[in-house]
Amino acid sequence: ERCRAVYELAINQPALDMPEALWKQYIDFEISMAKDLLLEENEASGSDRSEPKESSGSRVRELFERLLERTKHVKVWISYATFEASGDIPDEVTHENENGNDRVMSSMGVGGGMEVSRCVFRKGYGLLKD
Repeated sequence: ERCRAVYELAINQPALDMPEALWKQYIDFEISMAKDLLLEENEASGSDRSEPKESSGSRVRELFERLLERTKHVKVWISYATFEASGDIPDEVTHENENGNDRVMSSMGVGGGMEVSRCVFRKGYGLLKD
């Protein structure tokens, strides 16, 4: 929690020399924490892959969404989609589909993360195209 508090203070500073490096570090930290949490859950349950108690990747997704509110840079969209495609953090994710309707998808299983990743790419493409 202390690490998160320090990162939150830092990203809320109005003037930063290299804000992209700070955001990247914070996102990498949250990904690492989510993987550690998932590993602990798996060891406790004795299985290779289990449903997370809470949304393990939700903090990571929240950070990407907050960063995208500040900048619509294509590299951020690519990083976000790459994170979703990795499928390292199984989760249920709600994304808007082409029709504008929310849709809950699972990033678990073979290729599950790719479907979520496609939604992120479509959303980014649509916003960058306009």
